[in-house]
Amino acid sequence: MNKIMKNLNNSVIKVLNREHGTRVIEYFKSSGYNTHGFLGINTEESNSPNVYYGVKLNGRFGNFPIATVDTLNLHVIDLPEELTFPREMIVWNKFQEPKTRRLVLAQFCTAHRTGYVTVRIHHENNFNNGQRFRTEEFTNAMEIPVIQEMKLEDVCKELGREIKIIK
Repeated sequence: MNKIMKNLNNSVIKVLNREHGTRVIEYFKSSGYNTHGFLGINTEESNSPNVYYGVKLNGRFGNFPIATVDTLNLHVIDLPEELTFPREMIVWNKFQEPKTRRLVLAQFCTAHRTGYVTVRIHHENNFNNGQRFRTEEFTNAMEIPVIQEMKLEDVCKELGREIKIIK
């Protein structure tokens, strides 16, 4: 069996209002998708047509009308509950930098930036025991991907492709 990462491709969330839209954009951003330029302002409340925000099968983030959601058979999901901390996540600063696992203690939001306060995994015991520990800040964080085992036939079916055996 081949292993592929289960992700949010082919999934969208219907945005109800601007506050909900901001949380939806942050959710996809924290899941590792490029949401640059999207504010979540096309909402059901404002009667906008493109209220479904998410990722097509090709991995590109966008917002779509219900006709596109139906045509592409995109999965409509609910926005998960707010993150609770501390939690282990993958963090990074710039997209070119390597990503690393850290215990995230908190998320912060200021007028000019958002980020995550973390501690190295091997210092987790110091944190849990109330001892001194060093924190680090990162600008991006995402959930640790869940690995799902799938058969090659299932992957091809999901992508709408045929298996071709090369001899």
